[in-house]
Amino acid sequence: MFSDWQHLPARISPNLFEFGAFQIRYYSLMYLVAFALTYLLVMHRIKKEKYQYTAETIQDCFVWVILGLIIGARLGYVLFYNFSYYLGHPLEIFLPFDFTNGMRFVGISGMSYHGGAID
Repeated sequence: MFSDWQHLPARISPNLFEFGAFQIRYYSLMYLVAFALTYLLVMHRIKKEKYQYTAETIQDCFVWVILGLIIGARLGYVLFYNFSYYLGHPLEIFLPFDFTNGMRFVGISGMSYHGGAID
């Protein structure tokens, strides 16, 4: 009875929604929620506390921060978890295709939060 709890994560699907080949996973949803909440909180504080920054400045900053976080999280996954595989398949680090038997769309999977935090 108690051993069933140990195998629960293996039985849970990582996909929240699937539309054909397009998938929304729990992990990616949490990234989107974190980005949205952080943006809303920063914009609220700028208006309420009368900071000298404009909304356009914050939006520009957020674009670069989000881009850096996503790239860092992807590179963190590649370096910390699957370096030997990506050493032999460097194009698959950022391209969502498998090039072994022609070209097949596989998506990009694998991001590490500590890779994004280091970046």
